Amino acid sequence: MTVWALDTTSDAVGGYSAAQPLPMLDAAERERAGQLLRAGDRRRYLASSVGLRVLIGGYLGLAPADVVLVRET
Repeated sequence: MTVWALDTTSDAVGGYSAAQPLPMLDAAERERAGQLLRAGDRRRYLASSVGLRVLIGGYLGLAPADVVLVRET
């Protein structure tokens, strides 16, 4: 089993900006980030999204922006 930890207060995640990640995110992620009212919540969400994309992209050999995420509700 592999466990990954992420500092959601960092300005960068895996060398990518967590403060300005919008070009990397898909429309659903940008919309969700825009709905978060508190800056801290938005920052944690964006850092988590960037971290997930960096991690999966590393495993798949893809740039984080090229990772396609499907969310089921």
